Amino acid sequence: YLYYDDEEKPSPSYQDHVSIKEETFYYEPITGYKADLRYYKIIDDGYCLYGVGLGGELIGLETVHKIIKQKNDATVFSPRNWVQMASFAFFYAVEGTTGVGTDEVLVSKDILVDGNLMVRFKISSKSSNGKLETDAAYTYYHCPTSEKRIIVDVSHRVVETAFSTGSAAQGGSFGYLASSKTRSVNIRELNSGFIP
Repeated sequence: YLYYDDEEKPSPSYQDHVSIKEETFYYEPITGYKADLRYYKIIDDGYCLYGVGLGGELIGLETVHKIIKQKNDATVFSPRNWVQMASFAFFYAVEGTTGVGTDEVLVSKDILVDGNLMVRFKISSKSSNGKLETDAAYTYYHCPTSEKRIIVDVSHRVVETAFSTGSAAQGGSFGYLASSKTRSVNIRELNSGFIP
């Protein structure tokens, strides 16, 4: 409720349910199999629900605009808590490479709102060849139910002619979901994910 009065009133002290922090994460349990990330960490009532990539590498993949969803009861950002990944970077195939995408170079990042019920931030990036650009605004609202969601408003631009070549040639990829399930008797951190 919003009330108006002639006299200034003290501001209410609502509980701060959500927060956002920029952090780094490094883990290499097996040589060449590493996660080296810079990311925004989204916390809701003490639980770390999402990590949104700002740069680095995840098993050979660039990480800008990659969202890693964690288990709802996760308190730390860790591979054992990772459930699913989504990417909102723009890609196209180039023969002889793993492709070109806007997950390669971070241009800017900005936390727009760090409120008590909502966080919002913006990430801008480009491909290493400068031909593609992506701007995305990410919004997370506190939700007391078990369904946790992040909202993404994405804008992709082709700023210079870019041709897709090779057997995977296509018009481009505007985003994807990735699910994996790993199990290891020896390395506890690698017991993660699920296949929907």
